[in-house]
Amino acid sequence: MQRRGFLFLFFLLVVAANPALALRCGSDLVEEGDTKFELLQKCGEPAASEFIGYSLNRFGERELVVEQLIYGPWSGVYYQIEVVGGEIDKIESFRDM
Repeated sequence: MQRRGFLFLFFLLVVAANPALALRCGSDLVEEGDTKFELLQKCGEPAASEFIGYSLNRFGERELVVEQLIYGPWSGVYYQIEVVGGEIDKIESFRDM
């Protein structure tokens, strides 16, 4: 019984240590590492999108396009998605003010 409690606590700590968010669109789930194409297929067009710039390689040269997509509001929550080189790099959420 004590071992089961330890495993449960370990699971909670692992989940809490991973702050990465996912975006649910209907029954589909979009996560960091998915492509922009998958995002558009699952969630449709964003409420807003903006070209941010380029990522730089180690020589300071432009390398990958960086853009920001905003979805929502869904129940007062917006999702800000950063896409780097066509791949979802970061998903953050914020409440409507």
